[in-house]
Amino acid sequence: MELSAELFQSTVKSLKGDPVEKRAHPRAPARFKLHIIPLQHIGTGGMIDVWTRDISRAGLGVTSSINFPVGMRFIVKLPRSIGIDLCLLCTVKSCLAQSKTHFVIGASFVEVDIATLPKPTPKAPPKPMPVQSEVERISQVILG
Repeated sequence: MELSAELFQSTVKSLKGDPVEKRAHPRAPARFKLHIIPLQHIGTGGMIDVWTRDISRAGLGVTSSINFPVGMRFIVKLPRSIGIDLCLLCTVKSCLAQSKTHFVIGASFVEVDIATLPKPTPKAPPKPMPVQSEVERISQVILG
């Protein structure tokens, strides 16, 4: 079973987090593979696969085999149930080396690609008023 994007979003928004932790945006543990696109050259030549650690309303934590410099910007594609990935511009806020080949990266969301947002559902047009002959027909049926 997979949670819908809407259900996941509402769940993450309602998280209270650890009361000892003084974060403005509580983090939800999350473990899935993502593709990110660095906006500056870091020797990878394109898309990089990372694993998420957690996600919040303001950013995400990932692990990578590549050291990301603080301040680096990248685009992350978050999968959604509607089939169009949500593309977000992110900035690296921290990068901690766990070993020579394992880094824990904290990044904040900076901007959303408007084209990846769901389009608002158009409202149904109002039903046209019945023409006079229709009103008369209905009155005739009701009143006899």
